[in-house]
Amino acid sequence: FISLFFETFGIFYTTLLFYHMANSCFHPQLNILETQEHEKRELPEVTVVVPVHNPIIDVLKETLVALKKIDYPKSKVKVIIGDDTLNEELAFKIKSLVEDYNAIYFFSPLNKYFKAGMLNEILQIVKTEYIFFLDYDHTIFPTVLAKCVRILEKDSRIAYVQTKVNFREVKSKLQLWESVMYAQFFEIF
Repeated sequence: FISLFFETFGIFYTTLLFYHMANSCFHPQLNILETQEHEKRELPEVTVVVPVHNPIIDVLKETLVALKKIDYPKSKVKVIIGDDTLNEELAFKIKSLVEDYNAIYFFSPLNKYFKAGMLNEILQIVKTEYIFFLDYDHTIFPTVLAKCVRILEKDSRIAYVQTKVNFREVKSKLQLWESVMYAQFFEIF
């Protein structure tokens, strides 16, 4: 009986997966890199928002290093690290690290509504047209920001771009599951 259940579940899941993948492929990928008109136009300003709560300092440092290597005009990128860490010693380390990488340190002791609350607080100070949300433990490729912005600039009907996410250190079953799901559904770039 148990093996019948798992086989039935596997067939159902596979069918659902193929249905979702077929529907998500309805809109063809925009071939933004071949058009030269977007290369000539000046790229707009972008704010990169990274919320943190009790982060591992080395992982946050890797993210800040990767953000420095982004292939986008440096004068057009503003990085805000939103922190609600209540441990004063850790908060001081985070602030020092963020300042070393010329990012903006935004501290809120409220810890209201967790990550969503921090994002809402940061959004109140963001002035740029485009916002790039990033978790501190995600890996990013140098071209991702320019690609996302060019997709948004090319078609005004597009309001949101989701990219594939890779984790630096998969430590929980939830992150493992998220990695598998993102790999299946967000194979964009």
